[in-house]
Amino acid sequence: MKASNWIQQQQKWVYFSIVSVLCIALLFVSIPFKAQFQYDYRLGQVWLEDDLIAPTDFALPKSPEKLEEDRQQLIAHKDLYYNYINQINNWRSNLDSTLIPEAEFIEWQRRGVVLSHPSDH
Repeated sequence: MKASNWIQQQQKWVYFSIVSVLCIALLFVSIPFKAQFQYDYRLGQVWLEDDLIAPTDFALPKSPEKLEEDRQQLIAHKDLYYNYINQINNWRSNLDSTLIPEAEFIEWQRRGVVLSHPSDH
């Protein structure tokens, strides 16, 4: 009788303790003991898994000749993301000041060197 009265009085704490123990046991059972990568590979076959990343960096030594050859091959076969057209810059730099007498002044205004023409005052 005493035990049942005590359980009724301490019902909240008993319930909380039982739920806590069950949650901890469930977490313990659900976490694997040893996380291992299960893989099957054979020499000469394509890698079928996600990317395999080494835990440390390591260098692949190349001779300077091989390194330069690789660089030249990359430059020769690169994909251009954009084509920069220099025609406008060439036109501006080759602009004859006799055709437009104030071309140099307009360029200075564009750069912010001068604000207005002295004859405007």
